[in-house]
Amino acid sequence: MLILAQPDEDEAVTAGIEASFVEYVRALRRQLPGPYLWMAKALATGRVYWIGEWQGVVMHAQVHPLYMVDSIGILPQAQGNSRGTKSISSPYIRGSVTT
Repeated sequence: MLILAQPDEDEAVTAGIEASFVEYVRALRRQLPGPYLWMAKALATGRVYWIGEWQGVVMHAQVHPLYMVDSIGILPQAQGNSRGTKSISSPYIRGSVTT
């Protein structure tokens, strides 16, 4: 299920994205992911969703009439079980997005 993230969750969403990308960023020989200066605007415009019970974050960009996944981050403890794939698959999204 995708749950619309709220603007007051900026800190939690940013922490989730950072945790999701730590290993990827280290592989690029950078120390930390971010900064995510755009996150507040993305939250304010309804483009950020929690995946399930705060197991990850997905952000979209609307390309009318479709939505394109801009980024997806799965928290380390939830990685490895196709949660990211399932969260953006068509049958999973239909009827499962809550605001």
